[in-house]
Amino acid sequence: MFERFTDRARRVVVLAQEEARMLNHNYIGTEHILLGLIHEGEGVAAKALESLGISLEAVRQQVEEIIGQGQQAPSGHIPFTPEPRRSWSSRSARPFSWATTTSAPSTSCSA
Repeated sequence: MFERFTDRARRVVVLAQEEARMLNHNYIGTEHILLGLIHEGEGVAAKALESLGISLEAVRQQVEEIIGQGQQAPSGHIPFTPEPRRSWSSRSARPFSWATTTSAPSTSCSA
């Protein structure tokens, strides 16, 4: 599945894994993908959130308040929940790819 991802999208996934580990979560959910997008810092999603004054620290704090810390640090492979997998399926992978680019799509790009 990840072979279709850009280098930046792969980096977001790695950062999402790091965020899950920091929170002692034994899964990677959409909340971790959001944290990875912000943490990466260069894509359209990160820039849009930054322009709204939304920081990585603030989102991380909200995730921790809503979901909490896990009981113990995960070891080995951390699986994805179904939600991120669905967002990467064929047609719906496009928004994720767009979110990791450095410029918004134009009509000529999406034609």
